[in-house]
Amino acid sequence: MSVQRRARAGRRTVWQVTWRDPDGRQRAESYPTRRLAEARDSELRDLRWQGKLDEADAGAEPLYDAADAWWTDHVEPNLARSTILSYVHVLDHHLLPRLGETPIRDISPAHVVALQRELRDAGVGTAMSHRILMVLSGIMRHAVLRGRLDRNPVQPVRVPLPKRVRAIRPLPPASVERMRRALLDSDDLESATLVSLMAYAGLRPGEATALAWEHVGARTLLVEQASSGDGGTAKGTKTGAIRTVRLLAPLVDDLAAWRSSSARDGGPLFPRRDGTAWTMTDYRNWRRRRFDPAAETAELDGVRPYDLRHSFASLMIQAGYSSVELAAELGHAPTLTLNTYAHVFSEFARGERVDPEQLIEQIRASS
Repeated sequence: MSVQRRARAGRRTVWQVTWRDPDGRQRAESYPTRRLAEARDSELRDLRWQGKLDEADAGAEPLYDAADAWWTDHVEPNLARSTILSYVHVLDHHLLPRLGETPIRDISPAHVVALQRELRDAGVGTAMSHRILMVLSGIMRHAVLRGRLDRNPVQPVRVPLPKRVRAIRPLPPASVERMRRALLDSDDLESATLVSLMAYAGLRPGEATALAWEHVGARTLLVEQASSGDGGTAKGTKTGAIRTVRLLAPLVDDLAAWRSSSARDGGPLFPRRDGTAWTMTDYRNWRRRRFDPAAETAELDGVRPYDLRHSFASLMIQAGYSSVELAAELGHAPTLTLNTYAHVFSEFARGERVDPEQLIEQIRASS
């Protein structure tokens, strides 16, 4: 190994580091200053001393190749189809056209900041910019795990979370019950139970449709999986955490009625005809054919099934739950819970506490 001064065209001088790789091939790299060249030479000598000279080219692969490795090892085996499709868009339309040819070892925090600025100047929204940088961070973190990098260049950069466009407007129990009554009036006990489950246990739609009867206890619900959207299979929850949710008495009654009506003691709560859990297509069909007409009958505009989860959060806040207690029920971090429902906490901070079970039963008795 050596460092030598070399003259280039136009009276330009560079400093060249030469060495032989483990296969005996002569290698050379040029640097604009002697200091950089000597640092590289010292690094190569250390690698040779440790018997790791084959790592001299670590990080030389372009982002295209690092993204392929990340995709094969992490994305395809672990993520839902909807998430995969969103990552395809991020890579093909934003990240790889900008940085795909760049060697990953050359991507520094300064490059990440420049990427933020470029996305902002191009009019890319804050939510999409956040996702792009999170994908880049995932690729770089995977490269660190593979020994191709010694640091993730995205980590030191402040990546602001996208701001919520509009405040959460949860449905009050009276509105939930109008929708549930519309479904019962149409002899759709299954859909009425699903609405009740999301509104009074705070489950995400994918978690509710992936539930099996083995997850339903006498007064608790075990949430450990969600629908993957493909072929009725299940995956972990959104945060990967397993949680237990306390069942309100009206929901206990609803689940018991559905169990009795469906004559099932095992398998999914809401099975397809072949006995498997819903696919994404099943869920979309249910929303269009069952949920949306019930919402229209109940005179509720622009309501989504996910809004029922917010209804549960609002109900628990009125009952006196803290952000930590509510986060445990919803299955995400207390900080996220507080940020999402801060205005709801403020609205009911000095209000009279309500008993959720009593409130729901009173509404049902009067309808």
